[in-house]
Amino acid sequence: MAIRVMVGGSGSVKILAGLPSYDGQRWNGSAISALHRSGVDTFEESRSLLANVFNRCWVEALNRRKSAFPVTHFLMLHADIIPIATDWFEQLWREFNDNKCKVLSVAVPIKTEAGLTSTALESGNLWRPRRLTVTEILDRPVTWTAPDLLVNTGLMLVDLREWRDWRDEPWVEKICFTINDEIHEENGTWVAEVEPEDWNFSRQCRALGVPLHVTRRVGVAHVGNKAFHNDVKWGVRTDPRAWTGE
Repeated sequence: MAIRVMVGGSGSVKILAGLPSYDGQRWNGSAISALHRSGVDTFEESRSLLANVFNRCWVEALNRRKSAFPVTHFLMLHADIIPIATDWFEQLWREFNDNKCKVLSVAVPIKTEAGLTSTALESGNLWRPRRLTVTEILDRPVTWTAPDLLVNTGLMLVDLREWRDWRDEPWVEKICFTINDEIHEENGTWVAEVEPEDWNFSRQCRALGVPLHVTRRVGVAHVGNKAFHNDVKWGVRTDPRAWTGE
């Protein structure tokens, strides 16, 4: 049975799902229907600029915190992420609360044959953290955290309620999704590097003292030229490109 999200009244919660896409096309209509059945509001935004479309979803949630029935939680669901189980939102919501999360991200495979995910651990190199493989994710606890964790935004639940940083300011008002790029020379060869918006978001959270959690409780498929799943072991054992300090 679907969880009904309570709105209004003391102690109630209200969730807004941001549904960003490139051009309005998406592959997870049934997952969105499940959100509606659970009482979750949705906000769709289409735009070719990745970070900007995420920011537009985020500020929609921030602005709705001041409505008659204020939004308390923000859910991000990318257009190419398909949760497998029909009760996926109930699983995510339960995991979020059982682990007392502020930010909970589902581990999602990258759309290549390597079996890497966009969940990573800092390596000492801004551009090349150690990406965890699907195999490593499945060998870890169902839900966990680490001080050097970098999470993905593809399916992510965030508590927007008061949590103030060391300046005694609401941390959610300090976040801005952004992508950073750099070109530099490495061993005589020019290389292009990128800090994607999800790792940048994770670093912002850490700077603000906000704990991050990652889970594999929700099985998902990341849709590209085929579906890349997070619930079975496949691909390489470890990240071959992780920086080792050499």
